[in-house]
Amino acid sequence: MSTPNDDTHASIPVKDKGVFFGLAQFRRVTDGSVKLRPVWSRIGLALIILVTGLWFAKTVAIYSLYKFVKNYDQIGVVDSFAFPLNRASLTHKFGEYNIKEGLEEYKNGDYRMALMYLSAGLARAPENRDARIALSGMYRMMKSEATATNMIIRGLDFHADDALYLQYALQALLSYRMDEEILDFAKKKLTASPDKPSTEQRIVAYVAAQVLSSRGNFDEALAYMDSYKINETAEGTILKGRILWTCGKKDEAVKLMHEFSLRHPGLPSAEVHKALCGYLHKLGLHNDALISSLSVVNNYPDNFMARRDLIEAFDKTGNHDKARSAAKGYMRSFGKDSKAMLRLMDYSIEAKDTELANEVYYKAAEQGHNMGAFGLMMIETYVSNGEYAKAEAFCQQLLDENPKWLPMFETQISYLRAVCARGLGQDAMVELHMARVLESPLKGQELYSMARKMDALGMSDDALRLLELAAQREPQNEEVLALQIEIFLKKGNDSNFIDTMDKLLDLRRPSYETLAKARERMTSDRFVFDARRDDVLARLDKALEEPNQVLTKL
Repeated sequence: MSTPNDDTHASIPVKDKGVFFGLAQFRRVTDGSVKLRPVWSRIGLALIILVTGLWFAKTVAIYSLYKFVKNYDQIGVVDSFAFPLNRASLTHKFGEYNIKEGLEEYKNGDYRMALMYLSAGLARAPENRDARIALSGMYRMMKSEATATNMIIRGLDFHADDALYLQYALQALLSYRMDEEILDFAKKKLTASPDKPSTEQRIVAYVAAQVLSSRGNFDEALAYMDSYKINETAEGTILKGRILWTCGKKDEAVKLMHEFSLRHPGLPSAEVHKALCGYLHKLGLHNDALISSLSVVNNYPDNFMARRDLIEAFDKTGNHDKARSAAKGYMRSFGKDSKAMLRLMDYSIEAKDTELANEVYYKAAEQGHNMGAFGLMMIETYVSNGEYAKAEAFCQQLLDENPKWLPMFETQISYLRAVCARGLGQDAMVELHMARVLESPLKGQELYSMARKMDALGMSDDALRLLELAAQREPQNEEVLALQIEIFLKKGNDSNFIDTMDKLLDLRRPSYETLAKARERMTSDRFVFDARRDDVLARLDKALEEPNQVLTKL
């Protein structure tokens, strides 16, 4: 028998009440209580609709971001829809697009925008070779050599099998004097001696051989050259000739070059012929150099390097009229080629031929070449010939005709005017111009070039000032330290002699004649009480043995 309460409860109909947009319902259960229960089918459908809506919203947002904010015209709906599943791919594509923009800006001369685009692009697509080469070159132009070098080294992880990048990267590291990095890479790359070495292996082996030979490790250098058949190339022939010459086998160096030229009569490399002529001239065999130059020019009259060497050969054999006639023919043939004309101008400096320099200068002006470099070289020709008053007058003439030259070539002009002032005995003006040179941001190698020319003109004290600054800016530059040693030997200056000699022995070898003179100087009584003398002398003796150790193996 039921109670009244039971009858009342049973009479209430059970109805579900939906809440939260029908995603849940209040339901009366059998015991009469009401509970909130989710409606899973509706929740699933709602989630599908929500995710789909959000995904489409995300697609629109990504498309709009890349299309209208980042100006990436190549963005597609499919790419936007697949994001973030394709995030790495989209980032890479966008990086390639940045790189394309950067290279275009670079070609157009807008280096600021090029730097921005290329930096962003390379961060997204680090394996892009062209971007890395362009960007490292820009950092070099901005004097950020550490950044440029790190960028080059990182690129070897991506392009170790790319011949073009290897050639660029290793030559750049060679110019930065990063010898240890080059040798470490060579050990990793060159683990075997194949019968047919690849182009990439030969590039690495050649640069490693260059480094080793410059450090006096001739045996190791020759081993690389033999294992990877570099001896058969023009570059390898030049390097082996240099080793022979350094080790005292000068006749064999000439023979090597001559035989290579006979085996390859098609002028395999202008540098081979140049090296051959250089050795012949050093040996005093000027007629042999002339015969060689005539042979090359007869076969290749359009090669301006060979024509330039022929002018030098005529001059050194005393055929000055023929040299002048050859120079006039050179200008007729290559007057429109700025690079060729600069080569001839450079020769006029070496030959101290102001008459030829004047002819080249006015021929270049007639052809409409950029006259900045020609003007500076004209001044330098006067300087090399000791005509300081004419050099100063010509310098002032150039500045009066074109005042814009001063800010463009201020440091070079200041250097030349300092040389002129010293030659004219104007000491106050020397200090004025030298101060501008010393305050300039010139690289150590540029300061070294200036110092070498000043030393050749008998201005050793001024040269030492430039070399001290060059050594601070490029402490690994062995040419700077070697020239300092040579000046110390010439002037009898011993204050920094051992320090400089000790640093030099850690770097690439200068001429062994310089090392021999330095050793002789260090055996004098001047250094008897210096605690470092014995150690440095031992290192010098070891270095001086290097050429003799390889003589029997060549």
